[in-house]
Amino acid sequence: SAGTFIFSDVAPQHENAPAISFLKDKAVTKGYTDGSFKPDRTITRAEFVKMLMTLRDPSDNDACIPLKDVKKKDWFYAPVCLAMQEKIVQGGKDGLFHPGDQVTLADASVMLARAYKVNVVETKQWFEGSIRALAAVKAIPSDVEATYMRLTRAQVAEMLWRLQNNVTDQASADADTVLSAQCDMFEQESIPKVDLQEVERVWLGWINNARAEEGLAPYKIDKQLIRTAWLWSDQAKN
Repeated sequence: SAGTFIFSDVAPQHENAPAISFLKDKAVTKGYTDGSFKPDRTITRAEFVKMLMTLRDPSDNDACIPLKDVKKKDWFYAPVCLAMQEKIVQGGKDGLFHPGDQVTLADASVMLARAYKVNVVETKQWFEGSIRALAAVKAIPSDVEATYMRLTRAQVAEMLWRLQNNVTDQASADADTVLSAQCDMFEQESIPKVDLQEVERVWLGWINNARAEEGLAPYKIDKQLIRTAWLWSDQAKN
């Protein structure tokens, strides 16, 4: 039996199905209004903290001194406040949270290590100890390639599921490999009036439709795909 789809775009056979199903059952995510989850879409810092704090503590405690870019009217105000109280989130040197920035492995690892009290050995680089600690408990999915890689919704779901349930028997990334690749990631600039995430999604769909016709396994978002989508968008703007 093929089973019931978890979301319209997440089949039971999806490699992250157990994790995504777990978050849905826990009401951490309801998906999008069209019934989809968009597993390959990247995730913002605000979205990440909302998912993390809803899973760990669904209370609506908003008694905190917010960061400059976190306002009481914001939908992410309460979870960010709670995360600040628990010292999971700290503002940057500029006193900002940067809610709209996309979460990288470096960001996520530090917050997750604090949230789940994973034993971290401090290093010169602010993220290295957390990445090594999470890799040691098999919490980083094997398709996460580099320190500054932008995580997808599926990858975040996988990390939360593993840490919340002490799952240590899944394929995992190697810390040394991830850390050594940190300088190889493509740093893209924004292109005015272009939704790069949508371009990446459409590009990935087009490639995977072609691969499916040839009986090949689908690709996932990776640095080469991001670079190709960006270059295509940069040329198309002219």
